[in-house]
Amino acid sequence: MRAISMSLEEDFSYAEGGVAGLRLMGGDIFPGTPVDVVIRRATNTDPFLGPRGWQSSEFRWRSGNSRAEGTDVIVPLGPLVGSWLEDYTPLEFDLPGLDLQGSAVWSDISPPGSDVQSKGRTMGPDGGDSFGDASAPPPLPPHPTQQAPTVSVTPPEPETAPLDLKAAREAPDDILANRAASDGTTPVTGSPSPEPPKPGFPWWLVAVLVVLLLAGAGAAYSLLVMDEGTTVTVQPDSPPVVGEAAPLPTQDERLTAAVAAVDRGQPDDAIQALRALDAENHGPTLLYLARAYDSMDFQPGLASKPNDIEALKLYARACEANAAGAQESLRTLEAALRERVNQGDRITGETLRLAYPPAATACGL
Repeated sequence: MRAISMSLEEDFSYAEGGVAGLRLMGGDIFPGTPVDVVIRRATNTDPFLGPRGWQSSEFRWRSGNSRAEGTDVIVPLGPLVGSWLEDYTPLEFDLPGLDLQGSAVWSDISPPGSDVQSKGRTMGPDGGDSFGDASAPPPLPPHPTQQAPTVSVTPPEPETAPLDLKAAREAPDDILANRAASDGTTPVTGSPSPEPPKPGFPWWLVAVLVVLLLAGAGAAYSLLVMDEGTTVTVQPDSPPVVGEAAPLPTQDERLTAAVAAVDRGQPDDAIQALRALDAENHGPTLLYLARAYDSMDFQPGLASKPNDIEALKLYARACEANAAGAQESLRTLEAALRERVNQGDRITGETLRLAYPPAATACGL
């Protein structure tokens, strides 16, 4: 089989949770097709993962619909797989139908429900669906069909024919009666009542208003005109002074603060910053994380136990980010791993066989 780089991560495309996304870096798979996956661990006793736990014979898990993400391919593994695995478990994956193999560490995957394992009791010993169903759900639910909005159309009001004034003068009672019948009003017959006479406008009130206006204008003028030659200058308001924003901390400063939190025995305060720097491919951060997982001179802190497979992957990324010291640390770890293999450690031998070559290539060794 052809060895390729793999990694595991939570597949948030599935709302029920507990689904792991096996990322194949450069895997030639047509997106949308399920994949058969064999999951192994580096041991001679019950090395294969089956529907009822670890077993001695090979078991082929049927994945969900694979999909492309950039140049990678995501293969969803259903919650039945994760129900038997613990965090930081190194695993090996074979994809027989594609002649591909690789390794990854099971970590940070949401645990499935307690009743998931019961779905595997009816499966045969050779293969079954990782979701516990005949067919896995699609990676993303379809969008609901949108209905066209309902538009209310109000019919136009019927037009009213204009009143013929000439005819109304000639036959007022008939015309007005027909007009009232059409619009529902009460017809008016006979001559209209004369309007009451409008009282005349009191001219004495005009004279009073003129006098008051002249007096007010004089008072306003006397207030505005001050001593002759005096100029009143109105200064505009000064614009508010806006202070300069404090500069954002650099990547190195953020790493220094996170390392200080770990050294104080508070790794939870550093996790968010380290994950952000990891996502930014900050070389010194990747090197720091690799050494935190490295079994050489391991000290519990950020990690509770060593994980050389994860360390090798992080050393490879640190070399790609040109982190100073990554090559030397990788050489030191390789020498220690080979010494363990010479002492008969078969699990370490599998780690060197599967996880070390990509790291050595990335670091130019």
